[in-house]
Amino acid sequence: MRYAVDISKPARQNIQVIYDYLCREAPVVADDWIDGLLEAIESLGSFPRRCSLAPENSDHPEEIRQLIYSSHRILFAIGKQRVHVLHIRHCSRDRAGSEDMIERDSAPCLTRLGGSAPRIKPIPRRKTT
Repeated sequence: MRYAVDISKPARQNIQVIYDYLCREAPVVADDWIDGLLEAIESLGSFPRRCSLAPENSDHPEEIRQLIYSSHRILFAIGKQRVHVLHIRHCSRDRAGSEDMIERDSAPCLTRLGGSAPRIKPIPRRKTT
């Protein structure tokens, strides 16, 4: 079964903050990092249960899993037909709290992730021959 993958507003904010940091501190790797992160997130559409339970799992009623990408953890939940990416967190940080994964209506527009001036390159679909 193939799952649709949704990225929550908090996760989009996390990605934007990390990308902005990388653009300032390590601009050479910023675009490659975000391309790889988005590819990792897209991979959750196939076999998301391959990923381990996150330490945060015990704090939530739904099952929280994690996929490690570079030095970050992609926290997500699996629904009936969708994978919901909840939060992106550096591996060195403590566990994410519930407040880190709550969608806020007042989230700012994120230009890197589809705001008024999107700069994200869509992940190209691999051609099958």
